[in-house]
Amino acid sequence: MKRIIIPLICLLYILSLSTCSGPHDINRMMSEETEFTEKAINALFYAIDNKDSETIYEVFSPYARKNDKNLKENINKLLSIYSGPTDATGWDGVGSSSEGVYYGQESAYSEYTFPIRSGDTYYWCYMKLMYKNDFDKNKIGLVELDFYTADEYCICRNSDDEESDEEESSVVESDTDDDAGAEAYASYGLYIYAEKTIPEDVICVNGYPYKVTSETKPLDIKEVKDFFKKSNSFTEFKKQFGEPNAELDYDRIYKLPAKNGKARYLELGVDAFDVKNKDRIFGADIDDDFTSIDKIYTVYNENEK
Repeated sequence: MKRIIIPLICLLYILSLSTCSGPHDINRMMSEETEFTEKAINALFYAIDNKDSETIYEVFSPYARKNDKNLKENINKLLSIYSGPTDATGWDGVGSSSEGVYYGQESAYSEYTFPIRSGDTYYWCYMKLMYKNDFDKNKIGLVELDFYTADEYCICRNSDDEESDEEESSVVESDTDDDAGAEAYASYGLYIYAEKTIPEDVICVNGYPYKVTSETKPLDIKEVKDFFKKSNSFTEFKKQFGEPNAELDYDRIYKLPAKNGKARYLELGVDAFDVKNKDRIFGADIDDDFTSIDKIYTVYNENEK
């Protein structure tokens, strides 16, 4: 009984936020967004970890439940793919949001993409949450959840194709032009991406997936700091430390020794596409799987001297 009561209390709290009234205030709306999102994520993953399909279903807005005919089926698919438990989420409150007022009526939603860790395995989620809608209370709640395995999300991030999610999502037109702050067209429900695989291992660095392309021993951070005292050439860096463990666009990733049981990485920013400064390392950060911990080098400090 306890496992049902706790997420239901979270759900009641989420719904209670929709009753707030008063003049449009940015700070209030931001506070509502943070509270709503935190409660929704906690309720959702508590229910997922307890295989509570009914509570997962209830976290979605009534409008999403109505328009996603495959929602219950996909919830069962999610529970078969993700066994949990959820050890940590990389949600940090950073995302995009849209708010609007129409003749005193407010509507607002937020969007987030973040990693999840279960044991040594990572997953990624995209969430859209409607946390206020004076036009239609049935739209308040979780609007859309896209759930990715690490391989799928890595493929998605590495892909050069500009494929629209609309191809695989149910597109529903807004019922009213008064839905200020909401998109005219939006997808609703739950979408699972767990079919594709890649041969490489995937690591999570500062919240993002990277394919491991080479294996080298973890770098000594003191040696790295000493290197930047004399050079910021990536060619010279590779001569001393070897090829990066992973790379994408400007990023070059090297493993560092773990600390307190957590993986750590060196993230280099390289001007790979700048003709004038090609090969220049413009920044170096120490990251763990979800966050950036420390900046140990930036070329801009040198320019300010």
